[in-house]
Amino acid sequence: MRTAKDIMVDKVIAISNNAQMKEVMEVLVANRIGGVPIVDDEHKVVGFISDGDIMKHIGSHDQFVIDPMGFTGIWLDHQALGDKLQELAQEPVMNIATHRIVSVDVDTIVERVAEILGKRKIKKVPVLENGKLVGIISRGDLLRKAMENSRAWQV
Repeated sequence: MRTAKDIMVDKVIAISNNAQMKEVMEVLVANRIGGVPIVDDEHKVVGFISDGDIMKHIGSHDQFVIDPMGFTGIWLDHQALGDKLQELAQEPVMNIATHRIVSVDVDTIVERVAEILGKRKIKKVPVLENGKLVGIISRGDLLRKAMENSRAWQV
């Protein structure tokens, strides 16, 4: 049986839990990736930050206030996108990151990894060995490996 260790990418880009969001955004853009695990000094995963987390903070927020008489309404979110990015850049990554991490062990079978990615509707899952980050598997990685090894795709 194939396991997470067989299909994971072992050259993982990770961010320190002490980083600012500016560094996170620079890493995502420079490496053309959509998310990274956040690790502590012992290389244990303590969070995950994705481009989706960033979009939640810089997108328009539906802050619409109606006056008590109900005749007029006011949008409260007038801040420009660039200004929101500058503000976000100063935030510590752990203020924005997802703290409840879904991960797999190196010995998790590939079918279980696929199930986790599908049911949890996540794009990437960190791979751990003895509690430490050793790899990452994206939905695309899993699909590529499955197709490479499937007899159904061979003519």
